[in-house]
Amino acid sequence: MKTNWSFCDGSIMSAPVLLDPYKLSTREFLEAQEKETLAPYAICALDSKGRKYDEPLHPIRTAFQRDRDRVVYSTAFRRLEYKTQVFPNHEGDHYRTRLTHTIEVANLTRTLARNLRLNEDFSECLALVHDIGHPPFGHCGEEILADLMKPYGGFEHNEQTLRIVTALENSYTSYQGLNLSLEINEAILQHTKNFRRRYPDTNPALLETQLVSLTDEMVYNSHDLEDGLASGILNEADVLDLEIMQGIASNPDFPHRSRITLRRRYLVRQVLNSMVLDFMETTQAELASLKLTCLDDVLALKKSPLIFSEKMDRMKNQIEYFLREKMYQHPKVMKMMNKSKYFMDRIFEHFLLYPSELPVEFQERMEKDGKERSISDYIAGMTDRYLQEEYIRLFVPFQKML
Repeated sequence: MKTNWSFCDGSIMSAPVLLDPYKLSTREFLEAQEKETLAPYAICALDSKGRKYDEPLHPIRTAFQRDRDRVVYSTAFRRLEYKTQVFPNHEGDHYRTRLTHTIEVANLTRTLARNLRLNEDFSECLALVHDIGHPPFGHCGEEILADLMKPYGGFEHNEQTLRIVTALENSYTSYQGLNLSLEINEAILQHTKNFRRRYPDTNPALLETQLVSLTDEMVYNSHDLEDGLASGILNEADVLDLEIMQGIASNPDFPHRSRITLRRRYLVRQVLNSMVLDFMETTQAELASLKLTCLDDVLALKKSPLIFSEKMDRMKNQIEYFLREKMYQHPKVMKMMNKSKYFMDRIFEHFLLYPSELPVEFQERMEKDGKERSISDYIAGMTDRYLQEEYIRLFVPFQKML
């Protein structure tokens, strides 16, 4: 007798049909498996609208698996290793970079997508690509470029991510960019906060897209605390005063005071684990109450069902305010950021005066994209280290150019 499976989100699914992998290609088997096992409101590879440039389907990977691999193999992804998360790479080997942050977001995203029966491949791909548009020196670098580019269309890192994957990344002979699935391209723009105001004509965000925005927040809220403690900028006693840390000091699992590294890591686990468990419990209850039956039900929702409890929302806001006041605006951090602003300002102005010194591929784009946008693309693609080296090449007397 065939049984049904019920899930904590309230959905009921027939026990999966046993698929014969020998009668299907690997890709077909994986696509059929998605249809059988994912929630009815998840995006499936079979539902994709395809790519801008048609390509034959891959024999062993679904469309979203292929997208994920293209992101990981891209030059822009590799550069994340030397791009700032909070502290520039040269400040220490143990601080998070934009790459380690991205890996942490992808890891958490995959776990939560699996638990919510959303599409892991789609979610992971978006998590891996979500920050490749960041310029050197993190959010400070973005603010600088946004200010410099204000008269020429502005700069925003999610828009730059889309620009990279559709135009700037040069890996294929048939087209510019990575030719990702149309849904991934749309999701990149929707990762922007308040995307509806910026892009009123775009479709409502898939749950997978909404999930990545939340995992991104959870990861940087917890792991920026660890980096702040490790740097000495944050004080442990102040961190323990946060509401989310209630009772932790008296917890017998809290490591002995002399083991500083273990204490920091315990605090971070406490923050992240508390947010994750609250998110899962609250979201699963919300999904169960909504009884979504298909993807169209998601697109018709007025507000997201992926939520935290009111208490956790309050505690998250407290962490974000604490990090902004005590860390992101700390004099030491501001000194690092102001130094990077000086570098970027001077390099931008130099290439405005001497655009013929740009690399050839960026000079070739000037007729189509304009001089300022081509300079912005060049600077945004730099790592922290490369930007500093470029500054030395341009402005330090007697520095060799070859």
